[in-house]
Amino acid sequence: MRRMKLLVGLPIALLLSSLVLDRTRLMAAVSPLVGVYTYHSDNMRTGWNSQETVLTQSNVNTRQFGRLWDRPVDGQMYAQPLYAPAVKINATDTRNLVFVATEHNSVYAFDADTGGDAPLWQVNLGPSVPNSAFGGCLDIDGPEHGITGTPVIDPATGTLYVVARTLENDVQHFALHALQIANGQEKPGWPAAIQGSVTGNGGGNVGGKIMFDARIHIQRPGLLLLNGRVLIGFGSYCDDAFERYHGWVFSFSASDPNHAPLIFNTTPDDSEGPFAESAGGIWQAGYGLAADDFGRVFVQTGNGLFNADLGGRNVGNSVIRLNTTGGTLSFDPYPWNFFTPSNERDLDTQDRDLGSGGVMVIPDQLGSATPRLLVGAGKDGVLRLLNRDYLGGFTGRTNPAAPDHALQSYASGPAFCGPAYWEGPDGPYVFVTGLGNVLQSLRLGTDPNQGGRSVLTFAAGSQAAFKYPPPTPVVSSNGRTAGTGIVWLLRRDTAALYAYKAEDLSLLWQSGPFGTDDSLNGPVVKFSLPIVANGRVYAGMKTDGAHGRLVCFGLRSGG
Repeated sequence: MRRMKLLVGLPIALLLSSLVLDRTRLMAAVSPLVGVYTYHSDNMRTGWNSQETVLTQSNVNTRQFGRLWDRPVDGQMYAQPLYAPAVKINATDTRNLVFVATEHNSVYAFDADTGGDAPLWQVNLGPSVPNSAFGGCLDIDGPEHGITGTPVIDPATGTLYVVARTLENDVQHFALHALQIANGQEKPGWPAAIQGSVTGNGGGNVGGKIMFDARIHIQRPGLLLLNGRVLIGFGSYCDDAFERYHGWVFSFSASDPNHAPLIFNTTPDDSEGPFAESAGGIWQAGYGLAADDFGRVFVQTGNGLFNADLGGRNVGNSVIRLNTTGGTLSFDPYPWNFFTPSNERDLDTQDRDLGSGGVMVIPDQLGSATPRLLVGAGKDGVLRLLNRDYLGGFTGRTNPAAPDHALQSYASGPAFCGPAYWEGPDGPYVFVTGLGNVLQSLRLGTDPNQGGRSVLTFAAGSQAAFKYPPPTPVVSSNGRTAGTGIVWLLRRDTAALYAYKAEDLSLLWQSGPFGTDDSLNGPVVKFSLPIVANGRVYAGMKTDGAHGRLVCFGLRSGG
């Protein structure tokens, strides 16, 4: 059992009590009413499917649950699968569909129930970039780089948005595509080229302008669809200090590709320090950009320049809050808009990126003095509970050992993943993993000795510790009904899918060894995670260095 260290934070600056959501709206925000349309289930990135009525702790066992089918695809799958039920294919045919995207720049739609003899449709979005173009760097384990970040589906318009990386006439490009989920056809006017610049004298600037360079960046975080816009995050392809990379966020109109995107750069200004190239990439191990119900977007950045506490625009090694209200994309360097560990310089020089993991918005906690929360961890192995209304700023300018303004810090292990959330019969829990540590369940409650603030306490842990990279958990349940909560892990180190009882993290089921009926029958690429939808679990694996397979697990006939 790990001991937690409580850090006293500042008084709450913004207590918006009139905006506290009621439980009905909260549950709707946590889990989509239909489908798995985005990374980790919802824009908060909770990973919780709270409407799983088929799979329970009593039937996910070796006798009743196992592999149902698998289908080949033409490339490795770093992106999470997506699921849309009751898609009208034509006037007489309606199907449940599961979608996968590959590094070969292909997008597939399969019959989610049977797999079908062939995909319902398959489209290729252009020539992928061979890994030889990146020298000795193999950030993507395979021969090519195409689609990496998880796409997002707008169920209202039946549109799948996806970013593809292509090589055309020896020039690399990123483009945002909009595909009709019924047939895979590109919508009129699309794709939209991902390009642009910001003003600044930071790394790579020419005449006070920093151009986005597709050659040195990677689109790893899951896409975010928010208030009619698609938000896309970028880090660097490998961590090459000589290439002058930055962290970028692009915000496109989801309805009009001809509108120029809004652009945010994490390190636009030059300053002295070991990372004068700027940096501040947004990787998050594929974890999607997160948003709350107020339209505030939260991202976690990697090593790079930092001066936001001095009123500057550089936010390396920070959790930042972007304002998107009124169709904007902006950051103001005030303590309520960013959190930076007090030992930020040490993290920077030791390559201990905060942005190696993602941040999750915790659904509003009614009755807490800090109802609006955020949680995430990085390479330093510290899980931080933050106040979304007042992230806390930076306290280490004169004393790197000074306490920072996290509500709480917890030793979880280095994160190359993100947390998950679940509300059980006795209340809310956060599930976390870390390198060299086990899956942990943390009870979320309040501490009367801390003025009724929210606090995490250890509840349970699994048996086996994780090698690199630790997996991101996914949760399914039938609301808060006892006996239905299951935590799912797709582990790269063992190439297997696991199911744990949510209450105590005892093992319910795991996929079999290679060659057996219930195995994945292949390795898992890093940062992969499964999805759970309507009694089935979908996961990607690779058959060799260049190809993959979509595997579907569920209840066997009669199960």
